[in-house]
Order: sequence, then structure tokens, then C-alpha cells
Amino acid sequence: MKNLNVNTRILLAITINGLITLILILIILFYKNKQEKLMTTLMQEQFKNEMITLLNLKQETYKEVVYDYTYWDEFVVNVKNGDEEWYQSNISSIIGSFHANYVCVYDTSFNILYEDGSSDFRSRNFIASEVLMALKEKKFVDCFLALPEGTIALNGASIHPTSDPTHTKTQPVGYLFVARLWGDTFIDKLSHISGANIQILPPNGSIIETYPNYITVIHPLRSWNGYPVSQLLFSKESRTISVFRQMSLVIFITLMLSIIITWLLLYFITKHWVRKPLKLVSELLITEKPELIPELLRAPGEFKLIGNLFKLLFKQNRDLQEAKEKAEENEKLKTTFLANMAHEIRTPMNGILGFSELLKNRNLSKQKQEEFLNIIEDSGNKLLYIINNLIDISKIEAGQMKVNTVKTNINEIIDYIYYFFGPETEKYKMQLICSKGLADNQAIVDTDHDKVNAVLINLVNNAIKYSQRGTITFGYQKKNGFIEFFVKDEGQGIEKNMQESIFERFIQVEKSIFKANEGSGLGLTISKSYVEMLGGKIWVESEPGKGSQFFFSIPCQS
Repeated sequence: MKNLNVNTRILLAITINGLITLILILIILFYKNKQEKLMTTLMQEQFKNEMITLLNLKQETYKEVVYDYTYWDEFVVNVKNGDEEWYQSNISSIIGSFHANYVCVYDTSFNILYEDGSSDFRSRNFIASEVLMALKEKKFVDCFLALPEGTIALNGASIHPTSDPTHTKTQPVGYLFVARLWGDTFIDKLSHISGANIQILPPNGSIIETYPNYITVIHPLRSWNGYPVSQLLFSKESRTISVFRQMSLVIFITLMLSIIITWLLLYFITKHWVRKPLKLVSELLITEKPELIPELLRAPGEFKLIGNLFKLLFKQNRDLQEAKEKAEENEKLKTTFLANMAHEIRTPMNGILGFSELLKNRNLSKQKQEEFLNIIEDSGNKLLYIINNLIDISKIEAGQMKVNTVKTNINEIIDYIYYFFGPETEKYKMQLICSKGLADNQAIVDTDHDKVNAVLINLVNNAIKYSQRGTITFGYQKKNGFIEFFVKDEGQGIEKNMQESIFERFIQVEKSIFKANEGSGLGLTISKSYVEMLGGKIWVESEPGKGSQFFFSIPCQS
């Protein structure tokens, strides 16, 4: 060493420093690969849990349907009577209402009493005796079967009276099965919801081709005895892995450049420009502490870009979690709505069918006949109201609802609603007050008469339904070129945090308070859409215990 010149010593020092740096790079790459494998494993496990949760939510819908239908007195009676028309009206409706492909009813001797299927599902009497015996022991069964049409999800339950919702207090009178075909259409919808590519593989199939930056999960679909019928292959491009690998590439390039710079510059320069940022990157890779990012963003050169990538990575992780929670909440909301609709539609239908049957009694008095006819008419109107709401919301979402602008006298609408709801408010001993802001000859505007009328009817009807006491005041006044309508009641009121969400689909306020007034939850959603189509807005002001005031405005064009 003593005989070496300065240049050689400098070159040797730079070379040694380069070798040390190279060793450091190898160590970092080792931990990077280790971290990447760990991150990939964790993400794959998370992805698997998300997909299994999604599948469980999908299957839960049909479990709920089978459960709801199999503790029903009317079903018990018709299992014994074998009424074909009743089965077509009540059991076959499961196919259309819940997008099932097959329904079947057995008696306790496992003889088929009734079965039906969709037009694209032709298999019949395919349920194995082992499945039937398993249902007899367990009361509920859900499994998968392989048929010529493809893989089906099969749910079954024993049939009991309404008084036995647990299916354990009484002996079954029969068995109900509902099947859903997991074909291309179902898989496409599932792929759209999950944002993943989904394929059905044979039970012993394997992944043929993989793609970089993709995470894959195989989930078996098992039959009643636990053997796989087929497999679902989920694959999804992981932005996180892609960014991580891109980031790793940037790190590698940066480190290689640092070696060249180290060979050209002195050690004390690289100490501040390379080693400190590298330490931060290593700590972020190992610990994933977001509080280290601001310090990395202050580093020179490419390390600031790496800090932004880490910042983006952490933000994407948060966004992914929020999107997952929102998707789960939406799925639960849809499932609740479907179950609620089944109940809401079935209740008036039962009233119509039940009292129609009672009218067949020739010994009924005229008074009883009129009473039963009134009940049938009321049930029919309730059913028509629910169906109209569903049709209206479908038209609104499909963009098929049009505005029909005509000369409209606002005072005539106010008078009609006043006389329409007068008898109902008298029945509840409530006071109904209307207020007109313009004279008859000034109250003519260009707007959609039917939509304004529908919004006011819905708001006044809600005020009566959710108050049933006190005074209800409704009317309008002219403000700044707009007609501003209002409906005020003295009911329970609405919590502040619920005042925006009540205008969303399927939302109802405080179900524990208004249990007797449950409905489709679409009235205010439709009202909001109508008002916005007319160029106005709708809002509510309310305080719990002090009633509510609903307002909506439309342009005053005459």
C-alpha cells in the first residue's frame, strides 16, 4: 500500500467502495425479493378472502330465499293439497324474482310434487337421493352439482309452519330446492362486480397460463359430500405488485448509477446522496411506515420519485380497502332490498288470495263481503304502488323517463291533494292545512303536471304515515323565479346524519321507530329524480321530536 501512488489509491478506494456498494445492493435485492414474496403472499390471501366473501354474499341471497319460503303456513297447506296453480304463482315466481334457474318441491317420501325451470335449464329430477337424505337430517343444505348445463349452486330446506322459523320444533311436511346455474352470464356478472377475471375449471384442472403482476386464487365448488365439482379461478392484475416491481427497477437502476457515481466521485459525496436515501427506502420496504415518506420526499434525485411511488402505493392500499368496504355494503343493501321486496309483494298478494278464497263462502253476509272486497282492493292498490315504484325507478335509471311539459295550474294540484288526503287525516284525527302562494290566474306554469303531483302526494303521504298525529301543512310560495313547495309535519323527525341518505335508494329512516311503515324505500328517491328532471332540487329540514319540513323547488316558467 505504501508504494501505491495517489491515483491508484484513489482508484483502489473507489473500487473497494464500489465493491462494498455492490455487496449492499445484493443485500437490498435479497430483502426486496423477500419483501416482494411476503407482499405477494399477503395480497393473494387478501384477494382470496375478498373473493370468498363475495361468493358467500351471492350464495347468501338464495339461502335467504329458501329460508324465507320454508316457514310459511300457506306453503304447508299447499304441499298437502298439491295446488298446481298455487305452485305456479308462488314457487315458480322465485325463478323470475331472484334469477334462479330451477325450483323443486318434494313431499316427505321424496316424491316430486312440483318442479319448474328457466327456458335455458332443461334438467329435471336430477337431485341425488343422498342429497335428499342429507337434507332430511340437517333441515338445510347447500352444495354444488355438475349437470349438462354446467355447474349449479343448490340450496334446499325442509318446509315448516310459520311458527317454526328454526325448522326444529315441528316435523317437515316437504322439501324445497332452489338452484342457480353458474354459467357464462352469472360468471360475467360476478367478474364485473369483483373486477377480476373468473373462469370455471374442471375439478382437477390447473392454471394453464399466468401473467406477470397477476394474483390468482383457485376456489373449489364442493358437492354435498365434500368432493369438488368444479373450481373457480380468480385472477386480477395487482397494481400494487406492478408498482412495487417498477419501483424496484427504479431502485436498482438508481443504485447502479450510484456505483458509477461512486467510482467518479469521492466517498463523502455519496454518503449524503446515496446511503441515507437507500436506508430510507430499505426501511420503507421492510417496515412500510408512512411517516418515513416525507423524509424520503426531501431526498435528492430519484429518491423523491420513489417517495411519491410509496405515497401512491399507500394511497392505493387505502382506496382498495375503502372500495372493498363500499362494495360489501352495496351488496348487503341489495340483498336486504330483495328480501324486503319479497316480503312487501307477498303480503298484499296473500291478502288478495286469502280474502278471495273467503269470498267463496255463500253464507257470508253482504257486510262481510263488502269488508273483504275492501281489503282485496286495498291489497291490490298496495301491490300496484310497489310495482309502479319499481317500474319508475327502473325507467329513471335507464334514462327512459321523459318530462311532459304542459300548462299546469298549481292551485288545482293543491286542491286535489287536500281533498284526496282529507278522509285519511280525519281517520287519524289529524289536521290538514294547505297554503297557496298565488291566485288562480297567476298559478299557471309550464311544467310536468304528473311529476309535480306525484312528488307532493309522496311527501304528504309520508307525513301522514310517519306522524299520525298533530297538524300537516303543505303548499307553495314563489321565490326568485322558482315555485318552492313545502310539506311540514309534527312527527318523530329525522336525525341529522340521515337527512341526506333518505333520498338514496332503499333507505328508510329508523326502522325500529317506523317498523309498521316499512316499504320499498324508493318513494323519496323517485321524488328526488322527478324534481331534478324538472330543473329543481329537494331537501329536508328536521329535528328529532319536532317534526320534519320537506321542500322542493321547480322553475317558474309561464
